[in-house]
Amino acid sequence: MPYLTAKLHGAKYRFMYQVYSGPKYREYGKEFFKGVNRRYRKYAEQLAPKLGFRWNSCRA
Repeated sequence: MPYLTAKLHGAKYRFMYQVYSGPKYREYGKEFFKGVNRRYRKYAEQLAPKLGFRWNSCRA
């Protein structure tokens, strides 16, 4: 997964992923990635009405 992440998002993102998934920063990394989910949810809630559907209809 880190290789694909680097390919899609760049080496800096891959490095961040490796640091936050390492044992020393595991708890901090969990909190960071939970924040990512919350931010994406807020973005989906704002974008969905503009696209003409409910935000929760496109959840995975």
